[in-house]
Amino acid sequence: MTIPVFTKIPNSITAPDTFNTDMDTLLSELPDFVTTANASESATSDDAIATAADRVATAADVVSTGDDVSATAADRVATGNDATSASNSAASAAAIAGAFIGTSTTSLSIALGSKTFTTQSGEQYSAGIYMTAVSDADGGNFMFGQVTSYSGTTLVLDIQVTAGSGTHADWNLSLTGARGPAGTGINDEAVGFTLSGGTDPKTLTVNESGTAAILGANTFTGTQEVPAIKITTGAGAYKILTSDAAGDATWEDAAASGVSFPQNSQSADYTLVIGDAGKSIFHPSSDSTQRVYTIPANASVAFDIGAVVLFVNEQGAGNIVVSINTDTLEDLSGDTGDMFLTGGNVLTALKVTSTKWLAWSKNKTLTPYAPEIAVAHNTSPYVTAYPWSASGFGTKFTNPTSLPASEGRDAQFSPAGTELAVATSNSPYIQAYSWSAAGFGSKFSNPSTLPAGDVSAIAFSPSGDTLALSHGITPFVSAYAWSPSGFGTKASNPSSLPPFTCNAIAFSPAGTEIAVGYGNNSPYISVYSWSGTAFGTKFSDPSTLPPSSCNGVAFSPAGTEIALAVQASPYVQAYPWSASGFGTKFSNPSTLPAGFGEALAFSRSGGELVISHVNSPFVSAYAWSPSGFGSKFSNPSTLPTNDGDGPAVAFSASGAEIALASGSSPYVQAYPWSASGFGTKFANPSTLPTGVAYSVGFTA
Repeated sequence: MTIPVFTKIPNSITAPDTFNTDMDTLLSELPDFVTTANASESATSDDAIATAADRVATAADVVSTGDDVSATAADRVATGNDATSASNSAASAAAIAGAFIGTSTTSLSIALGSKTFTTQSGEQYSAGIYMTAVSDADGGNFMFGQVTSYSGTTLVLDIQVTAGSGTHADWNLSLTGARGPAGTGINDEAVGFTLSGGTDPKTLTVNESGTAAILGANTFTGTQEVPAIKITTGAGAYKILTSDAAGDATWEDAAASGVSFPQNSQSADYTLVIGDAGKSIFHPSSDSTQRVYTIPANASVAFDIGAVVLFVNEQGAGNIVVSINTDTLEDLSGDTGDMFLTGGNVLTALKVTSTKWLAWSKNKTLTPYAPEIAVAHNTSPYVTAYPWSASGFGTKFTNPTSLPASEGRDAQFSPAGTELAVATSNSPYIQAYSWSAAGFGSKFSNPSTLPAGDVSAIAFSPSGDTLALSHGITPFVSAYAWSPSGFGTKASNPSSLPPFTCNAIAFSPAGTEIAVGYGNNSPYISVYSWSGTAFGTKFSDPSTLPPSSCNGVAFSPAGTEIALAVQASPYVQAYPWSASGFGTKFSNPSTLPAGFGEALAFSRSGGELVISHVNSPFVSAYAWSPSGFGSKFSNPSTLPTNDGDGPAVAFSASGAEIALASGSSPYVQAYPWSASGFGTKFANPSTLPTGVAYSVGFTA
């Protein structure tokens, strides 16, 4: 039987470059060597016993030839030497194998870094070779590292890779090869990687405990978000690694070109976080409420220079105000300030310095957001408008060249802020003007079919394609198609008309319902479905009717509640609202308004409901929730003025201000508004409206 020969003998001194591969070869050949050597030893021993028996028989039977006996004795000696040689070879092989394996009962935790084991002496553990320490109870708990030193019974390993966890004292130690070259992806053993590309590559390093990540000069710990990271994981395959505020990281597919803007959909006011760099902030068409998206100051959230954020406003969605705190937001024409974005529009913001962003939209002309406020009143010029800012009223705009026909009953801006409609008491009863940041433009042609009588209230649909009116003569409600060209065709009257003069009108946020409030005749409120071009069926009346005339109506921003300002106690009522119509009336507020309700409005957030009424304090504000009325807010420290007519009420687009129209000078007043209620009253406009004001409205 032939005992195999080792093809490689590793030597870390004479052949250091091939030591690892030579050692792998030696270890792979050892099992076959030991097996063959043991088999050879057993076979040779059997041969020796058989030969000895033969020689005894020969000596007994053949005594005539002394030379044969001598020869047989010599053969027996030779055979015994063969057995001894085989036994020694097997022992040598076992000794070689044993010199590269061992055990340790040292109690050690699985972790990276230097680890000291107490093990057997006399092993062949030279500095620089690689070894594994594997728990005997569970092979899934192991450490891989390089020998730092070995002396006596003390072995020191520099642990570079671990698996499993916990503290163990049942280690099996064995020689292994060096780690192979890194693959093309990132595996669970990676502790850092380089972000390459551009002129400033950065390395993201995660510390051993996983509690902090360092990217360039920035350290991220705890629940902070880290920027999106693009990593090439193969030819043409890109992934985006993102981490949210909860610390959850996900890989997201990106376009093969490497250009991708993952979507962050927001249907509420929103302030950007560092993880929004390279994302699109999406305002869906399902949310018809105007939202404010804020770019925080660099001192608060330090986006990298070159960061890009897209603001996407889907067609049919409410407007977006792209606001900025402290720093500068500038469009390509050099205008600075908050930006206004209508539905079906995209704005791109690029950070160009630490405190400056450039912004542009697909429309190529982007008007900085500068809201305006309009007041309808009873004496010429019948409508007055002012610029509005966080400081309050600006200088009054020039009157329109063609004034409304008579006293203004209502004035409302279109959702796009590009038109202003004015309701009047005399024919043509409704007039409209183009509008811009410069003020009034040309008057639109009157509708081909005029309303039947004086118009008391007007409302644009959330999409801006319909203008609806409540008026004093049957059919009491009318609706017209609307476009940037002005009035279109009047819609057919509803099949079930309101029974009396309508005082108030409102669209639901979805634009699928029109509500009208009226006086003298029950049920005082009627709601119709609206298709976008035509009235549908009237909804069933609420099971608990208002007690008297309805002077004001408003839907909550979510469209899940409808509130009424009424002329008899409790002066304000509210109901749940759904596609099925009215729900069960909410309980009345614990503190009622002081007199009959004139108008009302939900705050932009939907967390408050404000009603204007006769009798001091002339305005009452309540916390609001899906459960109904909450506590009444404190009255404003400076009350609105009044001469017996309750003031109309409106919130600004940002929801940070509330304005009231009233029957005595100064006729229009405004206050800061927050979740805490009224703030200190703004200064009156330098040029007041000329008479009793019936309504007030902000650009959307």
